[in-house]
Amino acid sequence: KLFKLLKFLNEKYKIPMVLVGDFNFRDIKWDTDLIDFKGLNASEIKFVKTIRENYFYQHVDKPTRQRGKDEPHILDLIITSENFVSEIQYDSPIGYSDHAVISFNCNVGTVTEKRQINRD
Repeated sequence: KLFKLLKFLNEKYKIPMVLVGDFNFRDIKWDTDLIDFKGLNASEIKFVKTIRENYFYQHVDKPTRQRGKDEPHILDLIITSENFVSEIQYDSPIGYSDHAVISFNCNVGTVTEKRQINRD
């Protein structure tokens, strides 16, 4: 359903979109230029293909989750319809969480419309 939702949002709404969350695709290596499908499960492959087919950007390139001596993974993602994210910061988890706090800027302009009202 997630893949259908991403495709629907891209086709239906032609506005800048940002989707943020813990997507739990631990084996996708987002920190490289080319994603190697070797070792990925069917859902992970379908997710990467959905991102590519809909021309979405995925901006997170550093690990966002680590527990103890476990290998760090990029689980929390920032996905956008256009390349308008900048200044991503990865901060320490809050409380007992094992997920980094991520902050970023969205550089999206606004369009202002002026209308003249005739008062006859």
